[in-house]
Amino acid sequence: MKLILGSSSKFRRAVMDELGFEYEVMAPEIDEKAIRIDDPDALVLAIAYAKADALVGAVEGEALIITSDQVVVWNGEIREKPQDREEAKRFIMSYGEHPAVIINGLVVTHVPSGRRVESVSAMHTWYMPIPDLAAEEILDTSDVMFCAGGLQTEHPLFRHFMIHTDGSDDCAMGLPKGELLKLLAEHGLTVNK
Repeated sequence: MKLILGSSSKFRRAVMDELGFEYEVMAPEIDEKAIRIDDPDALVLAIAYAKADALVGAVEGEALIITSDQVVVWNGEIREKPQDREEAKRFIMSYGEHPAVIINGLVVTHVPSGRRVESVSAMHTWYMPIPDLAAEEILDTSDVMFCAGGLQTEHPLFRHFMIHTDGSDDCAMGLPKGELLKLLAEHGLTVNK
């Protein structure tokens, strides 16, 4: 069965590549900011569903469309991708004050039946205070502008200041492997990984 990754994210493509999947990439054209929900779990699922809805009509033949979304929750604030460098720096430096929770919504849609399965997963992270100079270096040497909450956990400096995590590292990549394999299996696609 054909697999379609409904994302242009290099992080999500890296997860698919690591799993050894053959897949196509289709980037959904949606206005994520038009979808506003105060519950972060509901928000990431609503955006993942909207991404799938945007792609279903363009897919020919039988396929599974994989869509996802991610936010970071910090001290009750839902954070998406930073709007500018100043906001990204504020985000980065704040992670030493309160833990961050990375939340992923994942939806796998079967075409042509329209059957969908979903999951929400989370990863909690705790950091030491991140000083100004370190935040500037992170901004200069990373892709944080493309990461929810400006939080690129695999960056060496983020790793340096990390105290503890609870949850799977691939959750931070925007496509949790275990959840993806489980949802693919619910559609009858079993992968030995």
